[in-house]
Order: sequence, then structure tokens, then C-alpha cells
Amino acid sequence: MNSLSSFGQTYYDMSLGNYTENFTSWTTPSTNSWSSVAVSAGTIPSATATTVASATFSSGTSGGVQNGATNIQFLSTGTTDNSSAVALDLNLNFTNRNAGTLTFDAATVANSTGNRAGSLRVYYATNGTSWTELSGTNLPFTANNNVAKSANISIALPSALNNQATVKLRFYYHNGGSALTSPSGSRPKISIDNLTVTGVSTGPNINVNPNTLTNLNYFTGNGPSNAGTYNVTGSSLTGDVSLSVTGNFEISTSSSSGFTTSLTLTPNAGSLNTLIYVRLMSGLSPAQYEGNVTHSGGDAPTSPVVNLSGTVADIVLPTTLAFASITPTSPTPNIGFSVNIQSQDADQNAQNVTSPTTVTLTLQTGSGTLGGTLTGVIPAGENSVNISGITYNKEELGVILRATVTAGDALTATNSPSISIIDNTPSVIIRSVKSGSWNDPTSWTCNCIPALNDTVRVRNSHIITVMSATSDQGCAKLIVDTGGTLNIQTADFKVNFPVIPVQSNNINLAMGNPSNATNSVINENNYLLEKPQYVMSYSRAKATSNWVSWYLNSASIGSTSRQNDFRNDTSLPSGWYQVTNTDYSGSGFDRGHMTPSGDRTSSVENNSATFFMTNMIPQAPDNNQGPWEGLESYLRGQLGNNQEIYIIAGSYGVGGTGSAGSANTIAGGKITVPAQTYKIAVILPTGDDDVNRVSNSTRVIAIIMPNVQGIRTNDWRTYRTTVDAIEAATGYNFLSNVPTAIQNVIEAQVDTVSN
Repeated sequence: MNSLSSFGQTYYDMSLGNYTENFTSWTTPSTNSWSSVAVSAGTIPSATATTVASATFSSGTSGGVQNGATNIQFLSTGTTDNSSAVALDLNLNFTNRNAGTLTFDAATVANSTGNRAGSLRVYYATNGTSWTELSGTNLPFTANNNVAKSANISIALPSALNNQATVKLRFYYHNGGSALTSPSGSRPKISIDNLTVTGVSTGPNINVNPNTLTNLNYFTGNGPSNAGTYNVTGSSLTGDVSLSVTGNFEISTSSSSGFTTSLTLTPNAGSLNTLIYVRLMSGLSPAQYEGNVTHSGGDAPTSPVVNLSGTVADIVLPTTLAFASITPTSPTPNIGFSVNIQSQDADQNAQNVTSPTTVTLTLQTGSGTLGGTLTGVIPAGENSVNISGITYNKEELGVILRATVTAGDALTATNSPSISIIDNTPSVIIRSVKSGSWNDPTSWTCNCIPALNDTVRVRNSHIITVMSATSDQGCAKLIVDTGGTLNIQTADFKVNFPVIPVQSNNINLAMGNPSNATNSVINENNYLLEKPQYVMSYSRAKATSNWVSWYLNSASIGSTSRQNDFRNDTSLPSGWYQVTNTDYSGSGFDRGHMTPSGDRTSSVENNSATFFMTNMIPQAPDNNQGPWEGLESYLRGQLGNNQEIYIIAGSYGVGGTGSAGSANTIAGGKITVPAQTYKIAVILPTGDDDVNRVSNSTRVIAIIMPNVQGIRTNDWRTYRTTVDAIEAATGYNFLSNVPTAIQNVIEAQVDTVSN
């Protein structure tokens, strides 16, 4: 590369392009335009005050700069704050360039135990001697071993660096930085990774954003495609800019007219900021089409290109109806439930109807009466309808519904899966507390022998044995959890209700399955993915979760450091796309955890599980690192009050705004960017039988937060809402295992706790 040598160092020439570094394969700190910093006296913190040299890598708990294999780590020792410091310099040449932004990831790397703090600061100099500290959100970055912490730091570099040939960015770590009066233990290491520095030409330039448009598609005979858009910007231009498009695409400065294969843009006082519309031409044969738009002129030294792709496909019409979901899974007699009916092709793929299609529900199997709302319409151009307010008037297992088209597209009727209609709201449930005899009062929560009019539940792992007795034995209703056993050794046991298996005993799903997700590959956009650390509904089409549910208590928190091993999830069904750790790169969106790393620090295995890409969504940095992280930290803080928490997080809608602008998808259209994020937290005192301890006074926090920039400093409390509002937005039934009467109270309330 072309570089400038000054002060004995190599300065990266920013005219060659942006500087990026992922810190792999390093053998010495002084490499890739980085240089060491010698020991120098002074008052800490100060860019020129260091106590440890960084000429060579240190290791273990030794103070200095350490090679983390995939990152660089800093550690300063010392028993008092501001007594030791170490630094490392990045050297850059901005000749004929304006300085842009500095971005990098910072994270805690646990060093031992305790709550002593360490702080990372960033300084700059243009002459190697006069230093100025950079400040902004998440800088300085201060951390301790007790809390797993990370941040994506993005700072606009000052104009003082413009056209400067000898710019140094000094990454400076020192012990101290917290307000604790009696810190203990060792201070943490702090790592930096995924570093980028950008620059912009000081002469004429043309820029495009984004530089790729995909999914410019239409069905045969229905062209042209809908238009995609991108921005052309420029500065210091000396003349017109010419746009030329190839590959059966056309462009315009209007969304509805004027489409052509070339355009001329005239700058205003040398500046340009124009929205360009691009579409795939009409009248094309079925095929995949590729093309591009080139931009040149105005004496700009480069001609940026926007790459285009689109598909013309034969129309695939639906042939049949299908039950996509039933909510809740086991409806209650005479209480409304809902079904989602979908129009599908022969391969069970959702396909849009061509005309409004009326679907009518009837009873296929069952001795009761089906009532309430029994019809719904799939709108033309869509593929599903949600029919709510359906009722069934009695308890019964094996109920089957039938969906039939009564107007619109001719689609084959279909039957629902078998449904259990169950009274889920008994006033009293007698529950087992241990394995034992049915006639032993100590086997039950009531310290009594269940009577013929009681509802009885045998819980997971308990074995209840029924022996012959002189009086009638039995109950009105019997629930046996998965893992529980009722061992009947007599012919004289009376029960009026069949044994009902509980669907899952995974504690992370204790409050219910909001969308009736299943682990059937047919249910590809509501696929149940269970792990010991969390449970989710995953959407193959979106390549993200719909919701993630997990349980948090004090045992969830330990001293394990953040693993940062982002990776694809190989547990997805064969043939499904597995999002990779680099799919979010350059998108302007964070790899936003649903189950946070900080909620699973009890072991390396548990923390590592949070870095599967199925646990991520494209999250705006100001959302993820601002109020979203604020709520995560707040909930962990409640564990110190002897609490346990059930949490459900997710997203909905399409289209968010990240640091690189707005987008509906990333990774070439593979991953959907949501418009909103939400979270529900049920907070209980530590105890047993949690679902049945939820009451009308249980604290429930619910938030809806826009997936946009500009909200980093907002308090998470400003986004509080009701569970009912989230259900209305998503169509899910949260907290479905909680008795309906209690749900009706706690889901309608907005949390008002201020501390």
C-alpha cells in the first residue's frame, strides 16, 4: 500500500479506502499501521501518562496489551484507581481526505472476580504530542468483572483531522473509573474488535446508498416490478452526473413516470442529493435478471455502481386451505379462540388468492356446538385470514374443525388437527408436592385427600399411587404433567375428565406458547426451537425469531465472560438457510440479542448459546445499545430483590433504520429487518409453582420500542405499554398458561413502578 512514514511509524493511506481491522493473526502489537506506546510519566488518565509499555504482547493477568486471537485486549493492574495505564496507537494518513467515523466493538473480558473497574478512552493527535480526548455515547467505556458488558462505539471524527498526514488514534486503558468507594478483586480486561475508520475525498465525489437492490420481482404478465430506491449524493462536483442502467432495468427520479435507461443529474452548487427509483421492465420472460446502474461525471475520480437483481416468475396459484395455527392450543369452553387459515399450493407453500375468498368453519368431529364468529375473508393478493371469537360449548377431546371456501377462489377444504377443549380456569387445583399415595394428605398442596369434586394435578417427576380404599376415590378433573405418573392399582377410581398431557416442561416456556409454535418443518414460519437456555418461535422466511422466551433467576448469573462466538445455528432443519456471523456486516444494524448474553453468565455453555444467530435480529444500534439494554440491565438488577422473572422478547413489522439508513432486509434480502421490538417481563418473588402464583397484583412490564436510530438516550420506561397492545400488534396470545381471568387483569395494565 502507499503509506507515509513519520515519527518512525507507518501511516495507513486513507485514499486507498476505509481502514478495517478484525485483529486476527497478529504476532506483535506494532503491525498493520499500529504502533506501541512507551512508558511515560504523568497524571492518569491522560494520553501521555502510561505505566506499562505495549511493545510486546503480555499474557494472563499481566498488565499490558494482550492478543485475544480475534480481538485486542487491554489490562492495567494496581490496587488503587488511576495508578496504571497502557495504550496502543493507530496511525492514519488523511491527505486529500476528510475524516469520517471511528466504529468498533468494546466488551468486558472477565479477569477474575470482584467489582474493580477499568476504563477505555480514545484520544487523537496530528503531531504526536498534542492530544485531545474523543467523547460520545459509550466513551469512555467503563466495566468491571461483575457485569458482562458490551457496546458498539461509533464516533464522528473531528474536522481537525481533515487533510492531515500524521493522525494518531490512541486507545488508552487505565484502572479505575467507577464511583465505588471500596472496590474488591481484580479489574477486567477490555477488548476491542471489528474496527473501522472511514474517510471522504476532499475533491469531487459521487456516493450511492445502498449499493445493491434486490427483489425487483413480478409475476409473468404483471410487470413492471415495484420500484426500489437508492440515494445519489455528491459534493464539489464540476458538472453533470450521468446515470446508465443495464440488464432490462430502468430508472427515474419519480416513482410513477419517466422511467428510462439513462439519466442526467445536474448538481446544485456542486452538491447532489437525489432519490433514484429502479424497476425491472415489463414484458419479460420468466428468468432471473441481473444489471447495474453506473454513475460518472463531475470530475469525480470514481464511478460508483448500484447492483440490481430481480425475477420474473410464473404465477403459482393456491390449491387448498390449511390451518396455520389455533390460539390457544387448548381452548376453554364458551370462551372465544382464534384460528389462522392459509391458502397454500400443493407443496404447502403459502400462495396469494386472486379474488376475495370467504372461508367458513364447521364442526367435523365433536358432540358439542360450534358458535361465535365462523367466517372470514382472505383478501385478494393475500394468503391468510385470522378468524377470532370462535366458541365451543363443552369440554371435549378430539374436536376437529373443517374450513371450506364458500366464495372466491376454488380451494380444497381441509380439517384442523385434533383440539382439546379444556376448562383451563378451575377455581382451585390440588397439586402434588412429592411422590406418594393418593390417600396420603402430605402428598398434596392442600394437606388433604382429594375429593370427587376437586381438580387434581400430578406434577413433573411425581408418582402418585392409587390403592384400594373403603371409600370412593377420584376427582372431577385430572391433569398429569409430562414427567408425572398416576399409578392406579385399583378398579375403583373415579374420574370425570381424561388425563391431559402438558405440552412442554421446559421452564423457559412456563408462561405459555404465544403462537402455538411446533417443531414440524411444515410450520416453517412458526417453528418451535427449544434450547436449555431459551425457547423461540423461528421464521424461515424472515431468518429471525418471532419471539424468544426465557426464565431468569439469580442462578442464571455468574462470572462467565461474554463469549462473542457469533455463529450459525446448525440445529435448524436441513435445507434451511443458516444466518452467519458476517451476514449483518456493513448493514448498519447490530446483531441484536433477544436472550441477552448478560442473562446467561452461569457457564461458558450457557453464555455461548446466546450467540447463535437464531437468537439475533437486525436491531438499530440506538435501540439495542440504548433503552433496550437499559431494560435488560434493569431486569437483572431485580434479581437482587429476591425475584425471578419470565421474559418474552420479539419483533414485528418490516423496515427499520440503522446507522447506514433505512432498510427492509439485509444480507441480500435473506434477513428481514423488523419495524418494532417488544418485551414482556413477569416478575415474581422467588418460589415454587410459578404459573399458579401469578395473581392480579403480579408486576408485568411490557414495552414496544421502534427499531430506529435517535433513541439511544431515551429511558426504557417511556416505551411502556400493555400486553394487550402487543397481542393486538402481533396476533399472539402471551401468558396463555395463566388463568384467563388473571390474564384479563394483568395484560390490560401499564407498569407504573418508577424505581
